[in-house]
Amino acid sequence: MTSRPRARGSSRSCRSWCRARAPTASPGCPRSGNPQHEGRPERWRSSAPTSSTAPVARRCATRWSSTTATRSSPRGRARRRRSRPAHRRSNVSGSTILPGLWDMHAHVQQVEQGAAYLAAGVTTVRDLGNILEFVTGIRDTVDAGKGLGPRILVSGIVDGDGPRALGTVRIKRREDIAPVLDRLKRAGCLEVKLYSSVAPSLVRPIAEAAHRRGMRVVGHVPEGMSVLEAIAAGYDGVSHVQFLFDPLFAPGEAGQLSREARGRRIADANVAAPPLAQVVRAFAAKKVMLDDTLALYELMTHTAEENARREPGLAKLPRELRGLFDGSSPAQAALDGAIFSKYLAIVGALHRAGVPIVAGTDISVPGHSLHRELELYVQAGLSPMAAIQAATSVPARVMGMQAQVGTVEPGKRADLVLVAGDPIADIRNVRKVTTVVARGRMYDPAALWRIAEFTP
Repeated sequence: MTSRPRARGSSRSCRSWCRARAPTASPGCPRSGNPQHEGRPERWRSSAPTSSTAPVARRCATRWSSTTATRSSPRGRARRRRSRPAHRRSNVSGSTILPGLWDMHAHVQQVEQGAAYLAAGVTTVRDLGNILEFVTGIRDTVDAGKGLGPRILVSGIVDGDGPRALGTVRIKRREDIAPVLDRLKRAGCLEVKLYSSVAPSLVRPIAEAAHRRGMRVVGHVPEGMSVLEAIAAGYDGVSHVQFLFDPLFAPGEAGQLSREARGRRIADANVAAPPLAQVVRAFAAKKVMLDDTLALYELMTHTAEENARREPGLAKLPRELRGLFDGSSPAQAALDGAIFSKYLAIVGALHRAGVPIVAGTDISVPGHSLHRELELYVQAGLSPMAAIQAATSVPARVMGMQAQVGTVEPGKRADLVLVAGDPIADIRNVRKVTTVVARGRMYDPAALWRIAEFTP
């Protein structure tokens, strides 16, 4: 469990999704069922007071009113001015209204994933690596109201040269930087995601060029580079918590050690002492974001039996995806579990230092793993409120969209999640999604799960 994340093309979760689930419907034509209540889109507004500082309306004792959308015409607009629009009221007392959740490490590769994300209350995803034309096509289809899924923010993935290089967008020399970044900018990418084979000498000029274009730089730490060097070169965000442990090894040392020796060094490390304390300070000094993908690492560091106990979503997967995560072997589980405990510890230390932590799953168990990510944050020492903010207000702020989404406030986009119970009292209640509102449309989660062929 100490090797770097595998290339996206060889990722277990990604590969299994692609192999087991061939696309069966166009983005604009879900295969079955209409998940919208009443069969029509509805625009929602809250009659409850809201706060600009807290993303959670705790234990709501209020009613929500929905206005049925109607086709716009001069006659229709005049009629709406003369009469009160039709409303349907729902009693949500005893429930909690949350802002729509974000998955900040997604890979939208099958149309079914869109329904699964929405069913879990995920209304925005950041796609961190895909075929550019494919993901922008899905993004534009959903934005046009012709597809079912969350809002997609695209990060353009870039790799370098070498036998493990990924994808078709490459920067191999300085002359490649401007045309590649211009192409990503034209495609509407908000970020450049650097992958593992980018030459370390190119990272700083890529970051400088990206920043001039108003794009952030995020991703893996390239081979031959440490996380501290990546931050110094201009990284705005790092994906995967395991990269933070690279400074425990001298350059080139990790590859010479056995798997057990590498793992033991991580398991025995003190997060509060050098060099890991230096990593925490570097992140905090520049406010570098971390999308840690803890939920993915948990699935990889525990036995299949333990994973089934920790992640109930595994039992709800479609038939083709069951057995996707076989986890760690019983013989290796003790060491892997100790490594995972250090992952939790450094995430907690980063949060206490003021580092922006954002929830991301790298697909894992679509939808469900986002909930598990928040549960793991609480285990790492975050408060339930802070854990929820890591999937709501913090990513909205990091992506510069805090004026539009991220909190429940009048005038913001109607991306909302209604859950039974109070996740501030018990973060596990975030799994009890009863209603999802995305772009002002209300959805029934059970119908969405069935579209994705999950068990509701």
